[in-house]
Amino acid sequence: CVEGADCLVEHDCSVKPHWPVVNEALRGALAAIPLTQLARTREIA
Repeated sequence: CVEGADCLVEHDCSVKPHWPVVNEALRGALAAIPLTQLARTREIA
C-alpha cells in the first residue's frame, strides 16, 4: 500500500482512498510532539 509499484491491485485498491486521512492524522499527532520528547530514552523498569 505504501508504494504503488509494489502492488498488483493498485488500480482496484479499496484502501487507497483512506491514506490521505491516515497521513493527515499522523502528521497532526506528530506535530504535537516536540522532537526533544521523541529523542528522550525511557528507563526500562
